[in-house]
Amino acid sequence: MSLKYQDPFKMVFWPAFTDLVIGLFAILVFTLIISVIQQTGQARQIEIQKEKIEEISRQNEKLEEDLQDAINAGLISVKDGHIDIMTNILFATGSSEINTHGRELLKSLVVPLTNFISNNADILMISGFTDDKPIHTNQFPSNWELSTARATEVVRQLTDHGFPSNRIFAAGFGEHHPIVANSDNRNRQRNRRVEISRISIKLPGMHTEEQ
Repeated sequence: MSLKYQDPFKMVFWPAFTDLVIGLFAILVFTLIISVIQQTGQARQIEIQKEKIEEISRQNEKLEEDLQDAINAGLISVKDGHIDIMTNILFATGSSEINTHGRELLKSLVVPLTNFISNNADILMISGFTDDKPIHTNQFPSNWELSTARATEVVRQLTDHGFPSNRIFAAGFGEHHPIVANSDNRNRQRNRRVEISRISIKLPGMHTEEQ
């Protein structure tokens, strides 16, 4: 009886080579799976962002629709969910006391603005701006104080008529951040304004219902 010769190299090499190929194939498959998962996740994130943008666009359109009467009357301007009110509609020169017509206007904004943020965790920032002419009075040493006081009064009017007080805040910017150059009286009037903007931020302790 004769014994068949077996090459020791082949006995060691081929099993090891086979294991290596299987291992590389497994790594390739795993890499492909991870890549597919990542691409699927990225695609989903893009879809989520698209849905958010579309929802914001719908909310902006609804706000503009709800405020159409005030827009047509020239009391406010609305663009992309951002509301501008010229201060001469709300205040006398150098004053932070809201006039009768201004109070009625702000009262009419409460329900549309409440609906505007009701289905999300956003809040409203009420910003006051002045022109570049300085003010020096006992009540308002500078435009900082005047713009802040005006923004605060708008907040108070809105919350007094039912807007949630934990979803709004005031900020004063003085003569800074004009929308046009303060080159003449008409431009200065445009720069004297109150802006209402939605801010995507969740404050500590703020709870909203998930829709």
